Amino acid sequence: MQKSSTYPIILFLLSFFSTAWQPLNGQGPFTCEGQVFVLSSLSTELSDLGISPANNSLSFTPISPNLGQTLNALGFRSTDRLLYGIGQADQHLYRIDADGTLEDMGALSLNPNLQYLAGDISPNGRFLTVVGSANGASQSLVRIDLEDPGLNVQTSSISSALRIPDMAYNPLNSLLYGYDANGRTAFTINPATGAVTALAMAIGAQNDIQGLFFDPFGRLFGYGTTSFGVASALFAIDKSTGQEIVRQTGPVYPITDMASCPYSVALESRVGPRATFPCSQVSYVYTLGNSSGVLTGLSLEHALPPGFSFVSLVRNPYGGTLSAPAPSNTFRLENMSAPKGIDSIIITVEIGDIAGGNYKSQALLDGLPPSLGIARPSDDPVTLAAQDSTGVVVNRIEEDSLFFDRFLCLGESTTLDAGGFGNNIQWENGSAFPQRVVSTEGLYTLEAISGCQSIFVSYNITVASCPYTIELALQILPEETFPCNEVIFRYGIENDSGLPRTGVSLADTLPDGMTVVGVLNNPFGGGLAAGLPAGVLR
Repeated sequence: MQKSSTYPIILFLLSFFSTAWQPLNGQGPFTCEGQVFVLSSLSTELSDLGISPANNSLSFTPISPNLGQTLNALGFRSTDRLLYGIGQADQHLYRIDADGTLEDMGALSLNPNLQYLAGDISPNGRFLTVVGSANGASQSLVRIDLEDPGLNVQTSSISSALRIPDMAYNPLNSLLYGYDANGRTAFTINPATGAVTALAMAIGAQNDIQGLFFDPFGRLFGYGTTSFGVASALFAIDKSTGQEIVRQTGPVYPITDMASCPYSVALESRVGPRATFPCSQVSYVYTLGNSSGVLTGLSLEHALPPGFSFVSLVRNPYGGTLSAPAPSNTFRLENMSAPKGIDSIIITVEIGDIAGGNYKSQALLDGLPPSLGIARPSDDPVTLAAQDSTGVVVNRIEEDSLFFDRFLCLGESTTLDAGGFGNNIQWENGSAFPQRVVSTEGLYTLEAISGCQSIFVSYNITVASCPYTIELALQILPEETFPCNEVIFRYGIENDSGLPRTGVSLADTLPDGMTVVGVLNNPFGGGLAAGLPAGVLR
């Protein structure tokens, strides 16, 4: 009797736990591809923040034009791939699916006198961490246990000197970052204790940050405005110093909060050198950012441009099988295993005897689980565009010599960049490094060689004070005379360039009937050129 009476109780409890967090009928999870979600402050619209391929500016694609609730403390949960947020009016927990359908998860045991604006969900999917604020000042740090059917709330104190618009977890190491609008600095925060460590550098006065997020590489970004509110802006933020760099701008789109799905995979493809000669070699570096966990059965394929041939696999930390290149311009690595983290594959490629031009191509990472989108095209991190091809500029120069003249103000320097001449160069001083910083006057030369082309390059550098004066004055004495007499041509030279000038010549063609007799005084050195007509001075 005792044993049989236990079954209904156990079955009831199991049923309760299994239904407490089931999505509504029709609610579907997001496919996690590194998206960035934003909540408009002008409406209840939920949008996807992206980059327009037309002009590389920020764009906003609505997921739901009207959620029906004003939400804050938005976070993406890695375990069910749904968005969570707190209702501003009722302090309920809400869940959002890929179609923008809103589900009310119930009331939270929060302080009704506080607003909960900033938040994010821990990488393990357990805690929604939020900041409670009053009149903009932080009052408490709250962790809501999403694995607890009762949504247990844990509260710790936090400095009231902070005004925090948003927070975001690093998907690779679970560090929690935030932004303080009062001190204008990013910071790290211990989610269990509320202890804050500010980063050293404040953001520029012309910039404002409204939200934070991470990408699959564990890179921190901020969204807000630049130029004192003239345009929206995406900032890359250094996680060590807090320094921000504007990456993209776009139309003003004020937000209340944002969140990303960094628990995904991203692929970047770099090439070096980015400019070279025909019949030379380049290296492609494929960097994989994996914040999703261990992945198996992956393949990486790169159809190289025509005239390019795969030579060798230089580095591969992911294992797998290298397929025979068929055709020769295709590189394919199959059955790879990728742990969580960041690493790179490097290959060497031979460029044939081809015409000059910009040769673009794109790699593809395949075999991802459907929850991550099956496949991921590579992105060239050097450009602003998203998931774009990587280009190599092949310089086919018909001349065998190139000559350049450069002018520098005294005290300035310039970089002579020979990167466009390939990776097999040698300067006159023996250096093989493409870039060379110079600040002194002189002639700098290099020779660049490939399998089917060689070229001599000369840079003539002139240096002078700025502004500078180099003038020539002429006085004829006496001003009046008779035929068959001698006169003196006095040439005055002023050099206010800051440096002595060597190799200078003076030339003059005298009036008809006049003949050069000789030089009376010459403090500059040199001598009269021989073999010239009688009325020509040089």
